[in-house]
Amino acid sequence: MQTGQTYTRLPANSFWQSWHTATQPPTHQQWIELLAQEAQAMARGQGSNRLTVMVGDSLSLWFPTEHLAGDRFWLNQGISGDTTAGVLQRLSAFEQTRPDTIHVMIGINDLRRGASDAEIVGNLQQIMQRLKHAHPQATIYVHSILPTRLEAIPLDRVAPLNQQIAIAAQQEQVQYLDLMAFFLDNQGALHANLTTDGLHLSLDGYAIWDWAMRSLLTT
Repeated sequence: MQTGQTYTRLPANSFWQSWHTATQPPTHQQWIELLAQEAQAMARGQGSNRLTVMVGDSLSLWFPTEHLAGDRFWLNQGISGDTTAGVLQRLSAFEQTRPDTIHVMIGINDLRRGASDAEIVGNLQQIMQRLKHAHPQATIYVHSILPTRLEAIPLDRVAPLNQQIAIAAQQEQVQYLDLMAFFLDNQGALHANLTTDGLHLSLDGYAIWDWAMRSLLTT
């Protein structure tokens, strides 16, 4: 923001001088405040430019900038470790922006913390409703929760939940992007080449996400 640019328009190493001596990562509240400031700057400076907002957790947060289309502004509102309840509480941060597209991927941290399907789907449905109300001009895409290689979150836990999310998206008349098939290996887990730790995506994983998203949006 000090340079007059959002971080999605800057090289990935742009913050090295500011962060390389840091002794601890930003807190969750600090992330909320930083993203709110960036959203406010975008609301003031968007002008007639098209805008896409990404909302979610660390999977969205670390989406590589080189995969972001250059014909628009991007506002990344991802926070590492966030949940559906956390996203629901901070949607107002970018309420004054004017996106034409909003992408939402959230829920894997809910599963890690033992949330029920009903809680996750209920929060997501509220997120859809609030986004529709605040941004009636935007097309809203809710992404399926991705598979993992973690024993605690097997495919038979994720797949039925995604089916419920798809139904909720249909009820709320928002778009649902089913990404599961693009990431599964022959054993029904997240493909080993697409992840760094069984949960987070590798560069190849992000390339697949970008390719899958483009493919689904053009069909």
